[in-house]
Amino acid sequence: MMTSRELREKGYHILVSHLGQVDAIRFLQQMGWGHGDYTQERGEILNSVTRVLAGFAED
Repeated sequence: MMTSRELREKGYHILVSHLGQVDAIRFLQQMGWGHGDYTQERGEILNSVTRVLAGFAED
């Protein structure tokens, strides 16, 4: 089984080899992988991590 990084690199290689650099980039842009509110999600994740770390500090 490939790691996530290996899979991503292989996928990029396949896209570029079949579509060329420009069309591979266009394809990835059209996929619309960016979604949601990054700032809000980051804040929620960091708050969770902060609570966990604070719990360790109290122990």
